[in-house]
Amino acid sequence: MIINQQKFLLDWGWNEFFEQQIENDPEYEFGKSTLARVVGEEKGRWRIQISSEISVWSELSGRFRHQVESRMDTPSFGDWIACHLEENQSVALI
Repeated sequence: MIINQQKFLLDWGWNEFFEQQIENDPEYEFGKSTLARVVGEEKGRWRIQISSEISVWSELSGRFRHQVESRMDTPSFGDWIACHLEENQSVALI
């Protein structure tokens, strides 16, 4: 994790509890996933804050969408999520 990303996470409420959650999550890909905070939602898309300077829209991956049984299974405002944002894409995948 880069220093600016780590400072952002701590400033926005990241703590040991959340760190333990990702360490125990077999689907979290260290080095490939980016941690972000959900700051808004609109029509099945989530606005996420990746750093103090970067905010992007995100969508559920096909795999995640297929596993959703109810709205309670999707991210909500304030949730921490792991996402993938490719270099040439403007929308991240949760």
